[in-house]
Amino acid sequence: MEPENKKEILFRNFRAEAPAGFAQDCVLPLSFSSEEMVPQYIANERGEIELVDEILDHNPSSVDMSRLASGSAPFLLDHDPRQVAGVIQKAEIAGDKKGRAEIKISKRADLAGFRQDIMDGIRTNISVGYSVQKYERAKEFEVEGGRRCFRAVAWTPLEISSVGLPADSTVGIGRSAASAFAFAPAFQDDENKTAITTKESPKMDEKER
Repeated sequence: MEPENKKEILFRNFRAEAPAGFAQDCVLPLSFSSEEMVPQYIANERGEIELVDEILDHNPSSVDMSRLASGSAPFLLDHDPRQVAGVIQKAEIAGDKKGRAEIKISKRADLAGFRQDIMDGIRTNISVGYSVQKYERAKEFEVEGGRRCFRAVAWTPLEISSVGLPADSTVGIGRSAASAFAFAPAFQDDENKTAITTKESPKMDEKER
């Protein structure tokens, strides 16, 4: 089923540690995604915000890496496009079902403190911003009386940021905590499984931003 658009943005956090030689070349290898199940808020078939368990499928055919692997995607501070701290030099879905990237951190003088915090192990949390074009119900992971579970079988990582709060413990500078008010996808059901495709999110008034 085709998505209506790709404008919804969700987030997950990870951790990263500076490797030997970072002080000289400012190159930071990290993992930015995994298949760990993480709570996420999305819009259900009734248009209500529902907390579900989300899995990001890491079959290469499920992930659109065209933007992140372009060699020019930004590495941001706190998902703020006005605060570019570097560039994503390389990105791929690895054989261990994790998204991995190589970041070149800017050597600008105003980022000296940021670079030092990375080297000191203070700034270690990484978050990926991504959109989901299609979900499938994953009932095999559901517990009676618990949350519904959905697997993202078509999704696009958009950018990677240095942030404060991790949610997915298996990745790192090293996924970002899901925002309760992130743009939400819409559901569409059939008799055999639930396939969810996205629709355009309502635009916020400038005063609401």
